[in-house]
Parts: sequence; structure tokens; C-alpha cells
Amino acid sequence: MNPSEAKNELNQFAQRHCKRPVTKSDIVYTVSKYGSQYQAIVKLNCLGGQEYAGHLCGDQKAAEKSAAAQALQANASLVEATKAAPAASSNKRGPPKVLTPEERAAKKARADAGEVNPAITPKTELNSLVMRIVQRYLKKGETVYNCNKIG
Repeated sequence: MNPSEAKNELNQFAQRHCKRPVTKSDIVYTVSKYGSQYQAIVKLNCLGGQEYAGHLCGDQKAAEKSAAAQALQANASLVEATKAAPAASSNKRGPPKVLTPEERAAKKARADAGEVNPAITPKTELNSLVMRIVQRYLKKGETVYNCNKIG
């Protein structure tokens, strides 16, 4: 594995393992300075809060890459297993999965308990609502967000 690609590979592994897009809180890097060098610790909240420390490096980015490489090395068997598993293609969806009564009940229980998908943001909810109203897919640039400073 190329150390410069460790962060990308860690993100891809987390997405495959969690079977959803990762969020900012799923993989958190904390960088500390020791003299003129840096050390990063990566916390994998999407894998039960596992933490891995990288080697001392000359800059912050290299320290983060080192920590990601340590996380990948520690989970090497799991990384290989998720790579070997067939990837779900977003372009070619098969027929919709028919839920069994038990699966349907479990899904309803999760929804009733207030469990939410962390990948769904207010922007995605707004986008879905607007698509339902106009009854078509939106084109790039049709939704414009303006941020105003308050106070």
C-alpha cells in the first residue's frame, strides 16, 4: 500500500464496512505537535471507537497518513475481506429487496426508536422534498444555498 493513499483507502474501507457513506464524525484525526514533529491519532467511530497512533512526521498531513496506515495495518484481515466482497454497484440496481415480516418489523422498530441515518443531512432532505414537489430529478445548479451571518 502506498502511504500517500492511506487516508483514501481507510475512507473506502469504512464505507464498505459500514455499507453507507462515511460522515465527518466516523473517522476523526487528532494531531499533536512534539517539538518540530507531529503525531496523529485516528479514531474510527464507525468501528467501535478504535484508535491508532501514527509515527512522528515532519508535517500534519504526513502524520495523518501515518495514522491511517496504522489503522489499515491493524485491520488488514478485515480490509481484505471487504475488498473481496462483491461491491454494490450504484449504476446497476437489481430488483428491490423484498423484506421478510421479521425484517420489516425490525426496520419499523428502528424507525420508532428514532434511529437515524447519519448520512442524511438537512440538504439531502430538502433536495428530496423539492424533487417530490417538482416531480423530477433536479439538475446541477437548480438549488442554490446562500449563507448569511447572523449577529
